[in-house]
Amino acid sequence: MKRHTAEETAEILGRLEARGKKATSKKAEISKTDLSQVQLKFWPEEVFAMPNSLARSALFAVIRRGRRRMLDTEQIASREDAQISMTGKQLDQADSDTWMQLMRLAKKQPLGTRIHINRAEVLRAMQRSLGTSEYQWLQDSIDRLHQASLKIETKEYKAALHLVNSYLFKKETGEYWVEISPEAAALFDRNLFGYVDIEKRYALGKNDLAKWLQCYMSSHAAGAQHTIGAELLRSWCGATGLDLVAPLRPGGQVATGRL
Repeated sequence: MKRHTAEETAEILGRLEARGKKATSKKAEISKTDLSQVQLKFWPEEVFAMPNSLARSALFAVIRRGRRRMLDTEQIASREDAQISMTGKQLDQADSDTWMQLMRLAKKQPLGTRIHINRAEVLRAMQRSLGTSEYQWLQDSIDRLHQASLKIETKEYKAALHLVNSYLFKKETGEYWVEISPEAAALFDRNLFGYVDIEKRYALGKNDLAKWLQCYMSSHAAGAQHTIGAELLRSWCGATGLDLVAPLRPGGQVATGRL
């Protein structure tokens, strides 16, 4: 075996150290780039995408108008495979429509970058009328999504995030931007989401229970037979205290199919 002189050994160690520093620097550079380049998975334009962990919970609750509560790190009713807590004003199915529409726009560019939105186009896409009250409703809905601070834990991930990270509205020009946190990508990772047919969703009108069921069913395999107990349904859709307008099977179970 060749023996190196002290000078040769020092030179070799120097090259190895320099190579190590370069690798560390490159790794940090990649890490920084990855965070700014996180992009949602592609899905067809004719559908929304809803993460399974949210679809199977009372996050977007079936509540009567004017019955929102302020939540303070409150545990959200959900299936056992996801633990969700939220701080902020209670969300409903209309807020779900807003969020899914924003995520539909957000998937076209890296998360964490500002997304320019046209308020009139967003409202038309959601089949809502235009006018002062509707613009104000959209602003309030986006603000609720921004206020919504979530902690979510599943067997795949643990995350803390806001449904809308930030927004900016310029009153003079009417320009509007929203930003979705890169951490939101975890909700859609490994195909942990279902497709929600947009046309069929808006055909449901203001039937919030039917809308919740549509999202819930989208989180299961297409064509699979599935039943859910009425009490669990009340809990998971956030409709505690409401009468559920749905056909009950003997034994208190609601049969579900694909909407």
